[in-house]
Amino acid sequence: MGADLYITKLENKVLKQYPYGNDFGGYEEREELREEYGSYFRDSYNATNVMWLLDFSYWKSPEVFGWDFHKNGNMSTRGAKQFLEYLNENKESFQSRLESLGDYLVERHAHVGEGEDSVEGWAKYFEEKYERLGKFLQTAIDIHSSIIWSV
Repeated sequence: MGADLYITKLENKVLKQYPYGNDFGGYEEREELREEYGSYFRDSYNATNVMWLLDFSYWKSPEVFGWDFHKNGNMSTRGAKQFLEYLNENKESFQSRLESLGDYLVERHAHVGEGEDSVEGWAKYFEEKYERLGKFLQTAIDIHSSIIWSV
């Protein structure tokens, strides 16, 4: 389970080439195109959830903050701008949470070990994911696309 976010205009291109329900599959091809386009962002509901570091809930926070959504439940381009502003405004808080990351990981029952599983490895993972989310939102803004908000 997790939050699956798709940039609508780009997801439509992906599904035009590799629609769901055909006999040929297309899963791997869809995933490759999504990666190429930067059109998909997933934040699982487990210790790897980058937004939980800011006590953010994909279910509640957008409503609490009054971010803009279309009636169909998709986040508007304006909402994407609001979300990106939130990320930028909270960068310092995010960095601060990374300083006490060990406690967070223990609370979330994450495996902490050596290398990538070390606290430093986790911090790098979260920094990269935070940046990837920012780029994802910026792409939606740049192409004036809504975001499919599947949470």
